[in-house]
Amino acid sequence: MTQRALDTAIVLFAASLLLILAFGGIDADLGPVRLRLHDWMRPAVLLGLALAVRFWFAPSAFALRPSMNTLALLALLFAIAGGYLEHHVRVAGGLDSYGYVSAASLLASGRLTEPQQLTALLPFEEASAAAAPLGYVPGPDGHTNVPRFPLGLPLVMALFKIFGPGGPFYVPLLMAFGTMALAYAMGREQGIPEAGLFAAAIVGVDPLLAHYGMQPMSDVPATFWLIAAVWLRLERPRAAIAAGFCAGMAILTRPALLPAVIVLGAVTAGRRSARDVAFAAVVIAFVAAQMMVNRVLYGSFLASGYGPASHMFEISVTRLAANVANFGKWLAHSHTPVVWLLWPMALVILRGRPWAWQVSAVAAAAAVPYLFYLVFDDWESSRFLLPTIVLVLILFARALSVALSHLPHPSHLPHLPHLLFPLLAFLCAFASHRFLEREGVYRFGSVEAKYALVGEWFKTHTSGRTVVLAGLHSGSIRLYGERETLRWDQIPADQLRATLQSLEGAGYEPYLALDNPSEPPLFDSRFRSDAGVTLEPVARVRVVNIYRLR
Repeated sequence: MTQRALDTAIVLFAASLLLILAFGGIDADLGPVRLRLHDWMRPAVLLGLALAVRFWFAPSAFALRPSMNTLALLALLFAIAGGYLEHHVRVAGGLDSYGYVSAASLLASGRLTEPQQLTALLPFEEASAAAAPLGYVPGPDGHTNVPRFPLGLPLVMALFKIFGPGGPFYVPLLMAFGTMALAYAMGREQGIPEAGLFAAAIVGVDPLLAHYGMQPMSDVPATFWLIAAVWLRLERPRAAIAAGFCAGMAILTRPALLPAVIVLGAVTAGRRSARDVAFAAVVIAFVAAQMMVNRVLYGSFLASGYGPASHMFEISVTRLAANVANFGKWLAHSHTPVVWLLWPMALVILRGRPWAWQVSAVAAAAAVPYLFYLVFDDWESSRFLLPTIVLVLILFARALSVALSHLPHPSHLPHLPHLLFPLLAFLCAFASHRFLEREGVYRFGSVEAKYALVGEWFKTHTSGRTVVLAGLHSGSIRLYGERETLRWDQIPADQLRATLQSLEGAGYEPYLALDNPSEPPLFDSRFRSDAGVTLEPVARVRVVNIYRLR
């Protein structure tokens, strides 16, 4: 009991020291739980004392149970969790985050659409597009807004609203932790306790999982559901309905994962056909539900909020070549070129295990649709491959454990080769930390705070008859400012003056919010020829200029 308590203390003190060294101190909140760490000296001294006492109980460090390798990996995992909490984003701003969080509110209220209040006042065709904020598209009737994004993540977020207004923001965070737990479960190798912890650690420090696990977006939840379905089908075959549910939620969260789910069902099909039928039946029910949602929201069973599928996905050599080059460049940028060796190396080592080929088939199927997707030339575009990346990292962890088990080692130091687990994990953590720091990911929460601040300014300083012309802030001003908005980038270039006259004639007070540095030149260029409009500066909130339009 004493040794177990000392092991726990060692892990906690080491994790605290790692967090302070990495971030210079943290202030993290998780509901009523508050974590404050700033002084590195205190955890360092306590860690030294705990190690000394623990060493007194077991003089041979490598004979400790759990081993020092395990304690080091546990400390790293606790530090990873602390880092996620420290930089967790709890603001809905811009396109994706507002779209998901506001759709959760719609679902919680029992609706899938919201009425457009201003469409009838707009003096141009297709006015419904201007009345729909970022994250929404016009409904088929032309008088409603409907969510642009799939409803899998908003559905879970709506359930988390029972924990208060901030509840939905914790869904991707908890699913990031769940993905690490699944990596542990799938990465375990018999007789090697460090293997599962190593898998969880390298998945947790993956820069894409870290970045998108800390903000309200669907990439990590989609990954979680697919990995959960893979784990259940491979290691809990009796749980066919649960596996089908997880696979179905993966599709509801990201419909492009349908090929991966089909491949999962195919490569895990066996002689016990009843379980395969149960899995397939649940998945088919989810697909049917998705098609019904498409019919209600977008007017067709095969439509989506993204527009025609032929626009998003194009089966062509040109698109394939562009995406292969794009993903190759940016994955090497975020993960170093070594990432391209992990998958083939793992398959060489695990070539005799059907499990490895089954996981690889699902990983490939999850990636293939995005080889024909729109090309986004940015390192964050690799997020579309996150389910594949996580599965490959799990394969690598298993392969490494198998390789290390065959290495020669001194008989009195049986765990010596396994020192490679914590060493590699800490190296990955250091490289990922430096990358995320360099790309400004740790400042993301502070940058996103502008959306709430701008909305609160409008709520405090304007009347309820205010209409704000906005682009990036067209959704967040509704959420935080409780004011109607119009998309200025959807107003025809020669209709700004007429639009303002119509709004003022109906008793509304038009304002304009422009986010620097991108939006002001675009607004000026679009409406340069529409004379007779005065922009009266009234405020600046962070990098956002606010004007009264007359």
